[in-house]
Amino acid sequence: MGIFFMLTGFFMSQSAWKPSRLKPLMAQTLFYSGSLFAVFLALTALGIYSFPYEIRGAGTFALFVNSAIPVSASVWWFITAYFVLFALIPGINKVISQISYKQLVLLTLFFWVFWYAAGYIGLAFPFLELRRAVLFYLLGAVLCKTECKAGKGVFLVVFLLAWIFLFAEAFFSVSKVGALDGLQAKIMGRLTPVFVSVFLVPVACISLFEFFRRINMGSNKIINAISSTTFGIYLLHDSQVGRDLIWHKIFRAAEVQYPSPFYPLLLAATCVAVFAGCSLIDFARQKLFALAAALLERKKRGSEAAL
Repeated sequence: MGIFFMLTGFFMSQSAWKPSRLKPLMAQTLFYSGSLFAVFLALTALGIYSFPYEIRGAGTFALFVNSAIPVSASVWWFITAYFVLFALIPGINKVISQISYKQLVLLTLFFWVFWYAAGYIGLAFPFLELRRAVLFYLLGAVLCKTECKAGKGVFLVVFLLAWIFLFAEAFFSVSKVGALDGLQAKIMGRLTPVFVSVFLVPVACISLFEFFRRINMGSNKIINAISSTTFGIYLLHDSQVGRDLIWHKIFRAAEVQYPSPFYPLLLAATCVAVFAGCSLIDFARQKLFALAAALLERKKRGSEAAL
């Protein structure tokens, strides 16, 4: 999700703040929040799938309330962090406009090391998701003002290296950490999140962002159509209901894939399948929204004509 925050910082740090930009975001969030709650009710009532206790234990009414107010209930951490960040953007942009490029870089580095990283080394700094949002927004603002002569090949290599390390860390965490003794497991359990979240993830996001920034593909209808579904893909597969249904019930990631010697291939195939399937669902959602908008517009014109 760092890329989404970086894109926001890249474009909105130099543009006017418009609250109306949140409308489509809110509409999609409410649609998928309600739809996933309906899926939960249907599968539970029909006895098709019994969701784990951490989902159903809160009770149907609590899930209904959370689905009705997904932003304040933090059903998706990204959505809640993004809405709070959006409210802070005018103040952040005012600071950015009043300092030099060098000061902006130093401010971002200070924020990165002394506020963002602090949450991963055990210091009691609250609102980690918001700190993550602000950091990547600042990184996007820095990249907007940065003129780097390095070619796209350099950033591709950096991204691939970061991705290899991320994959190695995931494999090691699943298969090796449990075999370590208490002290070793405690040390690795503390250092690994710091290395991954504080260093590898930002480096991977920056390098991938800069790689695609250097590719001039013009306007491609297929890419634009697919990219328009990425937010819906996130809402579907990273919700409580969707995440458990997709990864545990359908693809059985922990039960079947992790123990398999073909885990890397299964993981890659699963990611492609989840992306493609959720993308198709969001295409259908877009068609539904377009139809609803057309009907509302027709009704509005009919009312105006009657007057």
